[in-house]
Amino acid sequence: MTEANGPKKGFNMDYAVIVDELGTLKAQIATLTEREKLLKATLTASGFAALEGNLYRAAITWTERATLDGDAVRALLTEEQVRQCTKVTEVMSVRVSARKRNAA
Repeated sequence: MTEANGPKKGFNMDYAVIVDELGTLKAQIATLTEREKLLKATLTASGFAALEGNLYRAAITWTERATLDGDAVRALLTEEQVRQCTKVTEVMSVRVSARKRNAA
């Protein structure tokens, strides 16, 4: 690990453990998210507006959401007008992926 992408000297922490825990957690969340989608689809397909469990109550509601069509906006406005209406913010992200094992 180089100084440019690693911790400052004298800082003692096992980053490998943190990276692995984050990757494991993200995998668990992905599995739970898929299960959540299936359960929601089942409740939605029931046709009921609300359902009661032993611990929780589920309400199924339908609403409308308006979204801005970026392609249509760019077609109607000049590049400069689009730029004037564009808000730029800095974002930070941490991407985690499974390591590729070296062939033995």
